[in-house]
Amino acid sequence: MTIQSIRYQNLKILLADAANSQAELARRAGTHPAYISQILNGTPLPSGKPRSVGDRLARSLETAFDKQHGWMDETHPQHHVSENHPEYRTKRQTLVELAKTLEESQLDKAIRQLTNLMDTR
Repeated sequence: MTIQSIRYQNLKILLADAANSQAELARRAGTHPAYISQILNGTPLPSGKPRSVGDRLARSLETAFDKQHGWMDETHPQHHVSENHPEYRTKRQTLVELAKTLEESQLDKAIRQLTNLMDTR
């Protein structure tokens, strides 16, 4: 498990256990809610890598939520976050869940529309 994936899991733990929303988590950590959303959604950087929790944010989160230094860098298997927690469900997960409910003809139409969106970038 990489440090990025450990910190991602710990961000979800903090969100589910200690903060009521992404906005509250961001406020307490002294960052912008959009940044937290981008991390949770895996928004890619210009390099193509997904945005992740860096050292500065990790330390800010530890301070804001009264965790010991390095807590964000360690696994915490005793904490389990429901995959259905609405504040960290990613847009991609939501899209997949919605696609599962579509009939075949609706799915074909959705694929065409998404393809068209990709072509207009």
